[in-house]
Amino acid sequence: MKYIITENTLKNSIEKYLKQTFPEIISVVFNTKKVYLASGEDKTILRNVIEIVVDPFNIMSGNPEKYERQKIRELKSEIWGSLDTMFSLGFSEYGSNWEMKLLMIKLEEI
Repeated sequence: MKYIITENTLKNSIEKYLKQTFPEIISVVFNTKKVYLASGEDKTILRNVIEIVVDPFNIMSGNPEKYERQKIRELKSEIWGSLDTMFSLGFSEYGSNWEMKLLMIKLEEI
């Protein structure tokens, strides 16, 4: 059985799923960007970019842990795989309409 859902419903479902599954996620924002596909038909597509802001070291709670790059890599990989599997977004396919960007909150002295 096939279901037809609107793009807005899909985005809302993705955001809800991410926030319920990963407590480190602060916000989820959807943007679009133009991507030129040089292979084959030479065309430009609009790609949906899922921008995810995370706080894996509890900086916003006033309890920062030591920053570990490996922890961020693992979290990004877990989110990417989970999203791609759950919603069949095809992140790794050439010409995919979807992309994920992970942003992290980090304390930095200015």
